[in-house]
Amino acid sequence: MPSTVEGFKGVTVTWESDKPAVVSADGVVVRQQGADTVVKLTATLTLKDKNLKKDFVITVLKAEVVVDLDAAKAALQVGLGTNESLTKVISDLTLPALITGFEGVSVTWTSDKPEVISNAGVVVRPNEDMEVTLTANIKFADKAVTATFKVTVLKVVDPTNLKTLLDAHYKDSIAITNFEVLTESIELVKKIGDLNVTWISNDTEVINPETGVVTRPVYTGVGHVFVVLSARAEGQNNVNYVVKVPELAETLDSQLEKELARLTNFPPGYFPILSNDIPLDTLESVMVNGEEVAKATWTSSDPEYIGHDGALKEIEFAGEKDVVFTVTFTYQDITKTKSVTFTIKGIT
Repeated sequence: MPSTVEGFKGVTVTWESDKPAVVSADGVVVRQQGADTVVKLTATLTLKDKNLKKDFVITVLKAEVVVDLDAAKAALQVGLGTNESLTKVISDLTLPALITGFEGVSVTWTSDKPEVISNAGVVVRPNEDMEVTLTANIKFADKAVTATFKVTVLKVVDPTNLKTLLDAHYKDSIAITNFEVLTESIELVKKIGDLNVTWISNDTEVINPETGVVTRPVYTGVGHVFVVLSARAEGQNNVNYVVKVPELAETLDSQLEKELARLTNFPPGYFPILSNDIPLDTLESVMVNGEEVAKATWTSSDPEYIGHDGALKEIEFAGEKDVVFTVTFTYQDITKTKSVTFTIKGIT
């Protein structure tokens, strides 16, 4: 960038650039990536107290792209899509036409078995497992390298094989509709034929799908619970079995607790004011499984008002009086007791 003009004594020149990052006022050029850059350079000519400006428009060519094709080759990958790996291909692959980070590099693909994997990555599964070689031609300008990928496409598998095999294996047990499980565990196979099987239970507290251990649910009165066992294997339809697991027997304590509730469940007519004798002689038998196993005893907190037998006493008094009755019974070392409060009105 000249600072004087030859043949014009005393004239000085200063420079300005509208894109100093591309061309500085000193003439230093930095070529840009991606596209050519237009730069306007302005020269100011000065002679004593007079100035004159002149513009120069130049084009700075874009920087030349330098690509390491070996690095591009190392970065190239086949897109797996939904496949687990290149050794277990069952669905289409993605064959990229470009390589990220390597501008200007193009890739074209060739398959040695286009009827199994097309040059576009479309997969058609054969009747037997088959190895396919995919060749990538990696090109930049007038240079090129190739990369090869070995791919194994798995054979077509009937998705109903798992059900067929499991139904035969469990024909006398869980394959029976609503099969009742009475054992402490179920054998849940991990492999059948050439299929690896995993199990899922919708109620792991009752049937553990990892171990097959059965834990019968506690008694609720419903009688049983239904559990869905789902078998799964790669490339196969899920196979579901519904089994029935009976509840544990009701405990004696629970049965006696129910009897206690029955004996103390008086009808609404006894409240809020008791006006008749309480027929406690009908509330003495403690029943378990339809048989009398014990006799309950009743005691009154105030037998002078209401006797231990539930009979009202004719006593004159003003207002109301609360009398507490307590029932107690024992069977097989289990004792139950409960209190009920009755209110009587005095006779005046």
